[in-house]
Amino acid sequence: MSYEVMKRETADQISSSEEFMNGVIELAGLKQLVPTIKVKDEASRAVAAETRAKIQTLKKTFEEMRRSAKGPYLEMGRVVDNIFKPFLEDCKSLNDRIDGEYIPYVREQELVFAEQQQEAMRKQIEAKNVEETIVKAAMMQPGGVIETDSGKTFTRGDVEVEVVNEIKLIKAALDGRNTIPRDVVQINEAKLRQL
Repeated sequence: MSYEVMKRETADQISSSEEFMNGVIELAGLKQLVPTIKVKDEASRAVAAETRAKIQTLKKTFEEMRRSAKGPYLEMGRVVDNIFKPFLEDCKSLNDRIDGEYIPYVREQELVFAEQQQEAMRKQIEAKNVEETIVKAAMMQPGGVIETDSGKTFTRGDVEVEVVNEIKLIKAALDGRNTIPRDVVQINEAKLRQL
């Protein structure tokens, strides 16, 4: 049975109840009576008290009808909950178990990734610092610096020199050497032959 059908049948069942219809009629009469009551003396107070008691009784009646009408649906809801409860508990248990394996691994991978990112950033900063130092070291050499796609090169006189060991070049420059160690650079042989 669809929800819309259940809704319509329930509304029809409630509204066709004699008790409900009597309550609706009584409520309509009270809606007209209450605005006219002005408590000024003992007689009007008695009318107000009687009207108040009728309203409380009617409210209690409507509340009992409401509970009675929705009771079977609440019970049906509990039946449905009880049918699905073991399956949902199994799913939760399995999910908790797999999370015990999955989450630590994912967190570890996130840490590894974060460390790799930090290392990459550190290397990028270090490379920038090395590049600046190479440029400074090469600038001390006659001929200056030339950027190429293959890396850092500089010319010494008419000879093009490619840096192959940046750290040793930096150390040599910082030590104030006038000559660059042979294992630090690679001379372009073709260019050297042309001279």
